[in-house]
Parts: sequence; C-alpha cells; structure tokens
Amino acid sequence: MSYCAQLDNVNVVTQVIVGDSVWAATNLGGFWVEITDVTGYPGVGWEWTGQVFRSPQPAPDCVWDAVNNVWDCPDPEPSQPVTDEITGVPEGGGG
Repeated sequence: MSYCAQLDNVNVVTQVIVGDSVWAATNLGGFWVEITDVTGYPGVGWEWTGQVFRSPQPAPDCVWDAVNNVWDCPDPEPSQPVTDEITGVPEGGGG
C-alpha cells in the first residue's frame, strides 16, 4: 500500500491519501509526492524540502537540522528549585 501527499504552491502538504502519486495527479489534479520511509510520513501543514517532509516549526527559536532532519530547539532554562515556604530550604534537599 502506498501513500502520497498533495502539495500547494509553496510545498506545504494539503492532504495525504492512500494511493499512487501518478494516480492522484491524474484523477485528483495537483502536485503529489510519494511518501516513503526515507521522506517521512507527513501530516497536513508539513513542508516538503525536496528530500524529506518536515513538521511545522515548534517554536520561533528552533532551527531545522538538515543533517538529522529534526528541529533543533534550545534547551529550556533550568527551573528554579522549589523551596519550602517556612524554612526556605529547597524541597528534597534535606537539611
């Protein structure tokens, strides 16, 4: 069973179907790309890079890693330790 994705004019997925891209283009019109294990399995709104599908950018400061085909997002800032309101000692820190 094969899958293919229809792309709009800026290479964003508009729909995914079970079927062959040639059949889809002939019967449904538009531009279709075969989906494989190599290209990844996209959803609506994903972008076709010409080699793989990439998910929408999860946050503005994330950068696409084209080598590993993943979004590289900065680590969140370390959270402040929770302190006991009475003693001021960090919870779980003993003391």
